Amino acid sequence: MKVIFILPNMGAGGAERVVTILAKALTQNGTAVDIVMLFSEKVLCQIPEKVNLISLKTADMSPVSRFNKIREYFVKQKREHKTVVVVPFQHNCLKYSLMAAIGLNIRVVACERNDPYQKGTTFRKRTAANIPYILADKCVFQTPDAMAYYFPSVRRKGKVIENPLILPNELVWCGQESNRIVTVGRLEPQKNQKMLVEAFCAFHKLHPEYILEIYGEGSLREKLQGQIDSCGLSNVIFLRGHSSEVHAKLSQARLFILPSDYEGMSNALIEAMAI
Repeated sequence: MKVIFILPNMGAGGAERVVTILAKALTQNGTAVDIVMLFSEKVLCQIPEKVNLISLKTADMSPVSRFNKIREYFVKQKREHKTVVVVPFQHNCLKYSLMAAIGLNIRVVACERNDPYQKGTTFRKRTAANIPYILADKCVFQTPDAMAYYFPSVRRKGKVIENPLILPNELVWCGQESNRIVTVGRLEPQKNQKMLVEAFCAFHKLHPEYILEIYGEGSLREKLQGQIDSCGLSNVIFLRGHSSEVHAKLSQARLFILPSDYEGMSNALIEAMAI
């Protein structure tokens, strides 16, 4: 059997961490695993041994060319393996995977990684959101509430599987006397670090001894840095970027804050709670 995970890229987000954990476990059980990056070649996490990392480099392709590229890859995998299971993480990855798998006897497992209610709650929007999951062979959800958004036909072939939690055994919280506040997340609108910076500007007037560290990368880095500079707090609010030692950073902080507008099941949150 061949299991293929498809993501936009392999950045440092929660979905990417879940994929690496699953891929490692599957290869240890003797299953062949590919991780396919559909749109970019960004890799910020450690890829397990025996896992094939493939970039299809379709970011600049037309939809038809992108479909053909994925279809060609699927056909090759089906020639080499009796059973092929595709697990797309993200709506566009799911959409293209479903189209490219038509007629190839490839199973597609749809994974809802976010809050589906953000897709809309009117009948029309809900129906549009349900269609890819109706076409998938199986569906995975992070919470019962997320699964409840979908139609009965989807729920019947669905399963709630919570995010895995893997932390270093020796990790102990030692931030009781620290002056550090930490958040972890992609620098994107959903994560709403803009609100956090605004809140910290007010908080700093009452508690000037604290600093705020924001871990993560994304398209809003320059805007956030400009916001920090305009508040005159570049000496207490720091954009730390990507870190491979984020668990240690959490263990040394006084507080963890999650400012997101919405989440599916936040890996950063459950890791901070565990620490």
